[in-house]
Amino acid sequence: MNEDDLTLLERAVYVLDSDSDIMQSIEQSDEDIKQGKVYTTDEVIEQIREGKL
Repeated sequence: MNEDDLTLLERAVYVLDSDSDIMQSIEQSDEDIKQGKVYTTDEVIEQIREGKL
């Protein structure tokens, strides 16, 4: 990883950390994973098509 990559990574982390909606989504995802609530890509696509997501 070079200095430019690190700067880009740091900026990405800053943006993610400063967006409360993204942080809430990440925290909810972590909880879902801990509780065994995981979905395949196909399941998520199906839920989107059905208007559930």
